[in-house]
Amino acid sequence: MPNNFQKKKNITLIHPFDDEDIIIGQGTVGLEMLKEFPEVDTVIIPTSGGGLISGIAQAIKLQKPNTKIIAVSMERGPSMYESLQKGEPVDVDEVETLADCLGGSIGLDNKFTFNIVKQYVDDFVLVSEEKIAEGIRMNFTEHKIVSEGAAATSVMVVKDKLTSHLGKNIICLICGGNIDSELFNKVLSNAHP
Repeated sequence: MPNNFQKKKNITLIHPFDDEDIIIGQGTVGLEMLKEFPEVDTVIIPTSGGGLISGIAQAIKLQKPNTKIIAVSMERGPSMYESLQKGEPVDVDEVETLADCLGGSIGLDNKFTFNIVKQYVDDFVLVSEEKIAEGIRMNFTEHKIVSEGAAATSVMVVKDKLTSHLGKNIICLICGGNIDSELFNKVLSNAHP
């Protein structure tokens, strides 16, 4: 539904994740994964509104249907997870989390991502705040990667074997490094509550 700003300025609204073209564009990540690592059998993707996982899952499953696609989110306010549990899009309370970019609603009027995730995703794992912090530390100390909380969720699925769908050739999508330097230092020093 158009908002007042959109109407007033007579501009086109492009949804940030629940849009066919956005989903198709995100699918190119899946194509790159297959090109660079054709033997992949498991892909773990941080999931919020579902645009990224929808594109990647379709791109991979249409070429390698036996590849397992695992969604991962934080325990605090995972809208897509809760929607899948309920069988329809639901709103959830947004709660402070280290994986803040995974927060927010998938939208009660969700047109695409809910159904795509329902069809193509093999498992959905939730990660605690403590495990997200551990993932941030692990990404940095073992791989020299500065990662935001969302980007730390996928590696914890593998480290702690949080799904029975893990194969031998796994890709963990590490999706970003947007973390406040003060928070990052607190997490590294175990000073984050």
